[in-house]
Amino acid sequence: MNVLKAAIVGLALISANTPIRADVIGDWNNTAMDVMKAVNVAGNPWTRSLALVNVSMSDAVNSVQNRYSRYIPELPANPNASAEAAAAAAAREILMRQYPGQKERIEAAYAEALKSIPDNPARAAGIDLGQK
Repeated sequence: MNVLKAAIVGLALISANTPIRADVIGDWNNTAMDVMKAVNVAGNPWTRSLALVNVSMSDAVNSVQNRYSRYIPELPANPNASAEAAAAAAAREILMRQYPGQKERIEAAYAEALKSIPDNPARAAGIDLGQK
C-alpha cells in the first residue's frame, strides 16, 4: 500500500502544472548571451564578457550573503541588501560598460528583473551594492 501511495504522490508531483522560472543569475546569463549575439561577439570576447558578468554578480551576491571570498574584497558587505537586486545591478553595470549600443535590451532586462523584487530599502541597498 505504501508503494501505491508513493507512486500516486510522485505522479501528482510530476504532472503538477507549476511554472518554472530561472533565477536572477540564469536570467542575466541569458541576457548577456542575447546582447552578445546581437552584436556578433564570439570566441574569447564572448568568454571574457560572460566571466565579467558572472564575477560581478558573484561579488555582489557574496557582499550580501558573505559565503565565499570575493574577487574585490574591498567591496563593502551589506547583509541587509537584496542579493537579487545586487546581482541584477552588477550584471547591468558590466553589460552597459561593454555594450552601450545594447542599452535598450539591457534596460528592458533590468526593468524585468526589478519587477520581482519588492521596492523597499533592501532593494535600494542591493542596487547600490551591485553598481559598485
